[in-house]
Amino acid sequence: MCRVEQKNLVHFYSMNTGGQYYSTANPQLFAPTLDYIITQLHLRYTLGFQPAKLDGKTHELRVELTKDAQDRFPKTTLRFRAEYIPLPPKP
Repeated sequence: MCRVEQKNLVHFYSMNTGGQYYSTANPQLFAPTLDYIITQLHLRYTLGFQPAKLDGKTHELRVELTKDAQDRFPKTTLRFRAEYIPLPPKP
């Protein structure tokens, strides 16, 4: 697989899983980029839920702030998967 294809796949996966992808060829940007990534990790909050049915089908997922939360935290960026597939446990 060529480098461009790999980069496209990484962008695709990050967009579809609620993640982000950073890249630079400039070594002077390594330290500030890593600092930004580490800061983002410290600000992360993870939510979880148990689907009602483990049907193996694709379901849309939407996460949003309440109006009150939007007013209190206007600069908040939500990142989440666009869909999920609840699978039953393996026997």
